[in-house]
Parts: sequence; C-alpha cells; structure tokens
Amino acid sequence: MTQVFLNLLLNAADATGGEGRIVIDARVADRQVVVGFEDDGAGVAPEHRARLFEPFFTTRMSAKAPASGSRIAGDRRALGRSIRFEEPPSGKGARFAVYLAVASANRVT
Repeated sequence: MTQVFLNLLLNAADATGGEGRIVIDARVADRQVVVGFEDDGAGVAPEHRARLFEPFFTTRMSAKAPASGSRIAGDRRALGRSIRFEEPPSGKGARFAVYLAVASANRVT
C-alpha cells in the first residue's frame, strides 16, 4: 500500500509541477475504505482516460522524464481493479481513488 500511495502522490506532484495543491481524503462506502488523491494540475484529457492504466502509457513529451502512467498501471495490476480515475468535483485536475475491501470492522466505543 505504501508504494501505491507514494506513486499516486508522485503523479500528483508531477501534474502540478510542484506548485499546485494535492488533497488526500478517505471515506467508507459499501464495505470499502476509499482513499482519494486529487490534484489541481492540468488534468487528464478525455482521449487519454481509457488508456490510463495501460503499462508504459504516458503523455510526457520528454524522453528523459519517467513514464508516470506506468506507475499507475503497475499499481492497478497489483491491486486488481481497485484504483479508479474519477472526475474531480471541481472539474479541474485529476482524482484517483483506491478502493480497499474491509474484512471486518470492530467498533470502538
């Protein structure tokens, strides 16, 4: 999980150029914990969304830059299909959500 979260944060930092905003949130929905990673970078063009999770897919123009798309693809393969691209509520930037199944919940009082 640490590597998955780190990769999503690195992608968000790349997208904002180190100057933007990154928001991490968590919620419980349908017996799953959903951890969201949202940035206010350039976002993902509609024509690229279907390819986001393909290995080695990137929109980077520089051959020297790492292929950030491959980080997401590898993470998604490791977790099954539990990483999803979601439209950010603001309509700007990008949002990825990691869905984690909850095996059991103990209530603390």
